[in-house]
Amino acid sequence: MQALLAGMDYDFSQFTMEGFARWLEQRRGRRIVFVPWPMPPTLFGAWLTGGDDDYVFYEENTLPIHQAHIQLHEMAHMLCGHPAARIDSLPAQTPLRQAEMSSVVSALFLRSSHTGEIELEAETLASLIQEQALRHDGLEKLTTAIRPNGDFTTYLASYLETVDLP
Repeated sequence: MQALLAGMDYDFSQFTMEGFARWLEQRRGRRIVFVPWPMPPTLFGAWLTGGDDDYVFYEENTLPIHQAHIQLHEMAHMLCGHPAARIDSLPAQTPLRQAEMSSVVSALFLRSSHTGEIELEAETLASLIQEQALRHDGLEKLTTAIRPNGDFTTYLASYLETVDLP
C-alpha cells in the first residue's frame, strides 16, 4: 500500500475530500456519486458500479468524520483495483417502488462484501491517505465528508428501465 501511495500523482498539500474525489474521477474516467444511506448492521459503506458511474454509499447516521473515513475507504478500494458489485446485476423488479429500493440496494451490498485481505488493503490505504493529509495540516479537511451529489434512488429507478436485467 505504501508503494501504491508513493505512485499516486496527487498533491497532498492541496488535499480536500472533494478535491481527492475529483482527482480520482479524472484518473479513472468515471464519475463518483456519494450516497448517504441507512446501511445494514455491521456495514458502514459500499462501492457499487453502474453505467459510467461509481456509487459510494456511506452510513448516513454517523459522525461526519466517520463518514469521511468511510468515503476514503471506498475510494481506496477503487485505487487498489478491487472488484465492485454492479448495479445492472440486480434482479429484475418491475416496477421498482421507493419502498422496495432499500431492500434491493441492501441485497446488492451483501454481494459487494469483500474478503478480509481486500478490506485490510482498503483500510490500510485509507489510513495512509489520511496520514498524508495530516502531514499537510489537513485535519479539518479530513473531518468533513463529501456531500451527496445526486439523488441515487431517482437515478437507479431510471437506470434500471434502460438495462436488460437477468
